[in-house]
Amino acid sequence: MISAGEAVTVSLVAANRDAPRFPDPDTLDIANPAAQGQLGFGFGIHQCAGQQLAHLEMQIALMELFRRFPGLRLARPARDIEMRDAMPIYVVHRPPLFLGDEQG
Repeated sequence: MISAGEAVTVSLVAANRDAPRFPDPDTLDIANPAAQGQLGFGFGIHQCAGQQLAHLEMQIALMELFRRFPGLRLARPARDIEMRDAMPIYVVHRPPLFLGDEQG
């Protein structure tokens, strides 16, 4: 129980791994409706001021990447890709990409 006046430290990274809301928290599923409202950028008055810019940058970067390289695919299964997980943000060490044949 938390008493009035006690300090509380909250981990936003852990909040996004809430099993009742995210049944498979180790899988990135941007189509999952539960991903809407994730807490990575905060919420309410504590929302990150750069959230909209970060979303826009990501949308533009991904659209441009796939426009320039329409055959871009992972060179091996996603489950076999090594992630750097010793920090709050997961990062791929070396993304194994295959540019593919642009003609299909």
